Amino acid sequence: MPPPVSSAVILTRAAQGNETAAILNSVLGSFIGIIITPLSLLFNLGSTTIVPLLGTIIQLTTTVLMPLLLGQSIKAFTNFRGHRLPLNTVSQCALLFVIYTTFCDTFLVPETGLSALDVIFTVFSVLILQLTLMGLSFKISRYFKRLYSAQDVIAIVFCSTHKSLTLGIPILRIMFHGYAHLSQISLPLLVYHPTQIILGGLMVSHLKDWVHMQKNKRPPV
Repeated sequence: MPPPVSSAVILTRAAQGNETAAILNSVLGSFIGIIITPLSLLFNLGSTTIVPLLGTIIQLTTTVLMPLLLGQSIKAFTNFRGHRLPLNTVSQCALLFVIYTTFCDTFLVPETGLSALDVIFTVFSVLILQLTLMGLSFKISRYFKRLYSAQDVIAIVFCSTHKSLTLGIPILRIMFHGYAHLSQISLPLLVYHPTQIILGGLMVSHLKDWVHMQKNKRPPV
């Protein structure tokens, strides 16, 4: 799935990482992910998917890419920054609505729904997966000390492991529209999103202390 535009950047800033690199990675990754994610799904699943490739790209462009481009164009070419509209509140409410409707679809049909054991297993699996990915990204980026500073490592850890719910759910709904097991496919992403925020928030203070420790280790000029 594409990386999120907000959470990875916010956590990178809170941990005093490279915020500029996080913003560039998140924005660029979101644009690329809109194309790469459906193509990778089609490549791995073969030709048995319900939506054809061209129709999938057109629908993703009209529902995800065009609104994103429109918002960025308004922000770049107009003086819209002087407004007092509660856009952050609207954005959070929209995200909560997406989560709510997806959960409703997940548990709507009893015969294709999920049991409590399935949900618990998914939560633990996602938690282990995130811890593993964050540990790997930290170790690998630290291996290239000459290329990446401590601030860069923070950005890499968050940007490489976080996944977007607001882009991921529309992609899944388009790719697997009418598919009987859409609820099982959507559940890991629904769990992944809040888990990455909670886990990232718990790690911010430790990563910030690590950044300060790395700065103190630098030899005097």
